[in-house]
Amino acid sequence: MIGKLRGRRAGVGAVVVAGAMAIGAGWGMSPAIAGGGHSHANAWHSNQLNAQDRKFAMDTAQGGKFEVAGGGEARFHSYRGDVRAFGSEMIRDHSREGSELKSIADKLGITLPKQASKDQGLTLHVWSKLRGGAFDCSYVPLEVVDHQLDIAEFKDEVKDGANQQLRDFAKRWLPVLNEHLSHAESALQNTNSCASSK
Repeated sequence: MIGKLRGRRAGVGAVVVAGAMAIGAGWGMSPAIAGGGHSHANAWHSNQLNAQDRKFAMDTAQGGKFEVAGGGEARFHSYRGDVRAFGSEMIRDHSREGSELKSIADKLGITLPKQASKDQGLTLHVWSKLRGGAFDCSYVPLEVVDHQLDIAEFKDEVKDGANQQLRDFAKRWLPVLNEHLSHAESALQNTNSCASSK
């Protein structure tokens, strides 16, 4: 869900694009994920939506489209089997996630974005120009950071969301996102020569 213009994600898309253009800088990212927000009010009706629910649905829809498109770039632009496999995993899981979210949103009367955000689109454009190690050195570290942010956002929904369907959705998908993060971190361990990548 890289590229959001508010909250925790502000400016990340621009940082990613700059990083993709300056591959030789190297990567050593372990951002602090801030908690926050207020406690969930148990008195909310199960179908009621608050600002957290709406932001979560919009961000997750855009982020899922970004992950699917980025996974496609990984499948064709990386020369490494583990990165291509991770890209396939992104396509499979985030397509399922998106379908499930749309079904919930339709019932709740939420109109979801049909494409990735402008910042996400710019990142995808940069990735479309990269190949091999240059692609890996941009894509893999971003996926580590992105999934850390995703996990934090899904936890926020579980904690602060008013709508039970969206909170349950977030709970169901948190283990999948944690698995994605683990796979991205494993791929990052093999992405250790970015300064000299060709």
